[in-house]
Amino acid sequence: MQQSEKVIFKRLDWIFWGLWLVAPFLLWQAIHLTWTMPYYPFGDETGCGKGPAAASFSIQGQLLVALAFVMGIGFYAALIILMHRLVRRFMQGEMLISATLETINKMAWIFIAIAVVSILHYNLNLYLLYRLGDLPKWQPFYTLDMLSIAMDLMLFGLRILIQHAIALQEDADLTV
Repeated sequence: MQQSEKVIFKRLDWIFWGLWLVAPFLLWQAIHLTWTMPYYPFGDETGCGKGPAAASFSIQGQLLVALAFVMGIGFYAALIILMHRLVRRFMQGEMLISATLETINKMAWIFIAIAVVSILHYNLNLYLLYRLGDLPKWQPFYTLDMLSIAMDLMLFGLRILIQHAIALQEDADLTV
């Protein structure tokens, strides 16, 4: 690995550490907005009007909102941890190894989970909040997270590419 590449990975590592330093503030802000802003996301397009803030929900409703929040944050925290782990490995010169392949595979599966679980959980959550009386109306939500699906497809392709690169690297090492 060239010196300029090491510098780039070191800078990326510092940026990730900066993100970890900012994360508590962003988490606090997300928690505050989740509990104080109207929870019903559809607004006036569906004729539902604005919903109440999650802080005014029943105890069961607040638990559902908290579960949805923790699930969403958990997915993205797992992705950031895996990405930072990759950058740290790359910084140490460990690029074309099976651990890189495993990490990219885990990231791809997380993106699949985000796309599938979020739409199912979101609709179930809204329906249960409606049944509890915390939301005035239930309207199914059919929008897929296209970015997650696209990232998933790209990561599966990248995984195949890295798998071939590892095989070529091992071949070259055996030849020498």
